[in-house]
Amino acid sequence: MPTGGNRDRAVLAVALESLKKDGFARLDNHLDPGQLSTLSAEASRLFKQPDILSDRHPAGWLEIDKPLELSALYRQLLMDPVPCSAAVALLGPDIELANGGELDQKVPETPTSSCGWHSDFIWMGYLPRPRPFFWLSAYYFIEDVDVDSGPVWVMPGSHRWEAEPQDGDDPASGGRVLTGSEALTGKAGTLYLMNNEIWHMSPPNRSKRPRVIFKMHFKPGWTKWHGKGREPSKKLREMEAEPPVQQLLAVFDHDDVPWQHGENVKMSRYPVVNWLRSQGLLLRSYE
Repeated sequence: MPTGGNRDRAVLAVALESLKKDGFARLDNHLDPGQLSTLSAEASRLFKQPDILSDRHPAGWLEIDKPLELSALYRQLLMDPVPCSAAVALLGPDIELANGGELDQKVPETPTSSCGWHSDFIWMGYLPRPRPFFWLSAYYFIEDVDVDSGPVWVMPGSHRWEAEPQDGDDPASGGRVLTGSEALTGKAGTLYLMNNEIWHMSPPNRSKRPRVIFKMHFKPGWTKWHGKGREPSKKLREMEAEPPVQQLLAVFDHDDVPWQHGENVKMSRYPVVNWLRSQGLLLRSYE
């Protein structure tokens, strides 16, 4: 479990207000140096295995689908209460992961490692913005990310816009840096939480260092998983027995309890809620 300094209700409350207003929140020093070192070494090990690399991104942008299945070290982040607390506060108690996690690396000095401006539900153009639901993404910086290494750029507050941004893409290098946009940069160990409806883009990594990020995406339980086989697999579900993790991996049957409560009337039917309450990090009451 992460042992950084962010397991504090006051810090989380500030992050939650930033998520509501701006669509993202930054938590510095979230991973302690020891855990960060092991996760960095583990990422290096995984990226040396070409057979597990996805082909979804352009050249120079490496991605590993379902690292939660491939690495016990990354599976430990499933028990990080901080993003779960924010997800429950914003999405409600019925949360699950949208996939088995993502581990991506932008290779140094790769002009093709970019993508243009978009929101992750841009394909849902038939539903007017601002849409009434979203996913919450957790981005863990495994290496330092600065403006030269291809960070995510966001338009603060754009998750609340009614109109789509116009003229944001640059055919030569993904997205332009638009007036008012902000780069998500920080030291290794930083955690960013981001509403996936915020408009964002990612320019190429022009630095001499790799950009390595681990991502988890939290969704309302009733929405679909990511496609193309990226959903948590049966193998992954069978690896974890903790009730809150089983909920995140869609093992827990929410209807397999009395309608309103669990066996104890003070308990929620949602294991994640009971767990967060025990950690003192339940930011909203669902009793």
